[in-house]
Amino acid sequence: MRIMIVDDDARMRQALTRLLQNAGFQSVEQASDGQEALDRVVSAVTHVDLIITDCAMPRLDGLAFVRALRTRGDHTPVIMISGEHNPDLVIQAIKAGVNNYVPKPIHVQSLIEKIWQTLSPAEKDILVRAAKLGGESMTKAGDDLEKQGLEAMKQHGITISEPDIEAFKEALKDVYKPYEGKLWPAGLVDKIRAMQK
Repeated sequence: MRIMIVDDDARMRQALTRLLQNAGFQSVEQASDGQEALDRVVSAVTHVDLIITDCAMPRLDGLAFVRALRTRGDHTPVIMISGEHNPDLVIQAIKAGVNNYVPKPIHVQSLIEKIWQTLSPAEKDILVRAAKLGGESMTKAGDDLEKQGLEAMKQHGITISEPDIEAFKEALKDVYKPYEGKLWPAGLVDKIRAMQK
């Protein structure tokens, strides 16, 4: 799943990118304002499945960007973020074609829930499958590493007791566990399933 973040604040773009990648969304594009995002989407330079855009930006603000997208017949789901806590702005955003709205400051769980709400059933299914596959892949990688290590010991004539084997397995978990969260955060599948109910 490819997400585009549209914000004129480079620090905010980087923060959101890290937040999304830590939540398991590895493919994240960035655009510095609505005009750049529109140019990239319209010219088909970038295909995205979801857009997260700020509201207040120079050149082309979030509302104008979404209106321009919808005028062109583009139905890519859009989540708007804004530090302005104004009910009228939310109404304007919905009328412009925004699918969901997240106020600043942004909370991780809230953003993930909004993304989930915005996705189509087919996209949700793909995400669940990807999360499950990612978790299974990390488990398999750890099991393979464990198996290779034990086979290497056997080939070299190293006798190892049952308690030592268990200690070796635990040590391996410590080796690959830190990388698991970076590839696919532990518990994400459970979070997704909980939101599905």
